[in-house]
Amino acid sequence: MLGNYYGISDSLVSIFEGIAGKVYLGSSLNYRSGALPFHDNINPLNWAPQEAKTADAVIAVVGVSADMEGEEVDAIASADRGDRVAITLPQNQVDYVKQLAKNKKAR
Repeated sequence: MLGNYYGISDSLVSIFEGIAGKVYLGSSLNYRSGALPFHDNINPLNWAPQEAKTADAVIAVVGVSADMEGEEVDAIASADRGDRVAITLPQNQVDYVKQLAKNKKAR
């Protein structure tokens, strides 16, 4: 976690770096930015759902950002001054995960 009450860490690891550090040598690991945090993608092209059809595993990282939830002036994408009125994911992220699941590799 970054900022606010968490301070600053000198040993940050991204989710991708953490996964890359644990996969078997010789494995193929691809990253695709698939969904924006709080609104639909502007670019209509998205390769991730198609790539899910051939992937052995798909890891979808979803959630809210500090732009959507946080202290009043920091949460610039919040209509409610940084407070969340619902604990659900933004609908565009729910739709994206459903699209990935629909395109999962046949077993």
